Order: sequence, then C-alpha cells, then structure tokens
Amino acid sequence: ILAEVCGMEDCDVEFDYFERETFKVEVESPEYPGLRTVYRKQIISGVVKETDAGKLARIGIAPPGAFRSQNQEFLWVPADSVESGRKRINTGGEEVSRVGKSPESALELASIVNAPLGMNDSVLQDFLQSNRIDISAFGQGQSKTFDELCEELRMGTARLHADSSGKVRRVCDIVLLHMTDDRGRLLIEAEQTFPDGSTKALNRLPGEKRRPDENPFVTAWQIVNEHLKTDPSF
Repeated sequence: ILAEVCGMEDCDVEFDYFERETFKVEVESPEYPGLRTVYRKQIISGVVKETDAGKLARIGIAPPGAFRSQNQEFLWVPADSVESGRKRINTGGEEVSRVGKSPESALELASIVNAPLGMNDSVLQDFLQSNRIDISAFGQGQSKTFDELCEELRMGTARLHADSSGKVRRVCDIVLLHMTDDRGRLLIEAEQTFPDGSTKALNRLPGEKRRPDENPFVTAWQIVNEHLKTDPSF
C-alpha cells in the first residue's frame, strides 16, 4: 500500500507488527455491476517517523496540505476527529461482521463454496451469464472490464464464490493502512480521478487487494512505496 498506493518509498514508516483489526463488508461493487462483492479487510497501523523537510513537504505533513499520487488525492486529518465520529471514514460497504484486534483473527464466509471455475475466459463468461450477471454492463462509465475481472482471478486478488442458493459473490482480501504522523493526524485517501477526467470522493483509508499467500505487511509496504514514494529498503 505504501509503495503502490501512497508512493512513500523514501520515507521512514514504523508498523505495529503485533496487532491488526479484521472485519468484513458486503457491497454492490461499482467495479462490476450486478456482482455483489465481499471484502475481507485488515487494518494495519503505522506511524511516519520521517524528519527530512523535503519529504515531509512532498507528502503533505509540513507544511500541511493535500498531496496526489498517481490518480488519488490524500489528506492528513486529526485521528481523534475520526474516532469520535466528527469525520466519517468510508469502510467500503455494509459491515457484516468484525473479529477485532488480533493477529490470529480470521473471518470465514458461511455457506459459501468455491465456484467451479478454471482460468478460461469463456468458462468464466458462461458461469456469470448462467448466474444472471449481465457482463455487458462491465467497462461502462467508471466500472471495470470483463478482462480486468479475469486478470484479478488469475492473479489471485479476487475469487468468485457461489452459496447454496446460487448467488455469486466476488471475494477480495483487502489491507487498509491506518497511518499517522508525529502530530497524530491520520492519512486518508480523499479523492480519485478517472481517465475521463471525472472525480469521485472517497474519504477512506489507503488500501490494496492481497493475494491469499501474501503477508499483510508486504501488502502494506506496497501501498507506501507506490503511492507515497518511499524507499523500499526501509
């Protein structure tokens, strides 16, 4: 997340490797219309320890202000205002379960089995259409394309599951970065700009999809290095 989302590859960031929070949300994803998505999310906490004035200015800490990385805009906001509810942070859907703060916590999807899919695109297309999912809506407006869904499944950053009633859901494991500066301000992803120039308010923690075999802290460093432009050697 630090690498690929926040671009902080040359900043000193300290993570808490002993505690993380896990919860699950379900939403009608705008990425693939008609395909409900279950996001299993883990929040990783970190603190920016960087002291270099140039780097702090670039990532909007001193002087304070918004900064951009790729097509996203980020802000530092007072963490106590978020925790007290004065500023709402988007968790990405309706929360359906929460495990709490534990490194050993896990969330299971009840009554859901793996869909019998190979990596053949035509098999995937037939499966979706047989489950009454209109793939012609994919790739319209701000939604993603059918080819992008195929790539997610090949890379392991998303999976398709069918429950006993036949409903199909896209399942993604998400790592969220809860990062503060030395004044206690929390970093949020404020806005996204799309290729057509349109924008969307996000107000959420920076995050990235995680492969099942990938350590959550590896994913967290990807967000830092890609979007906050930090040094991957840290």
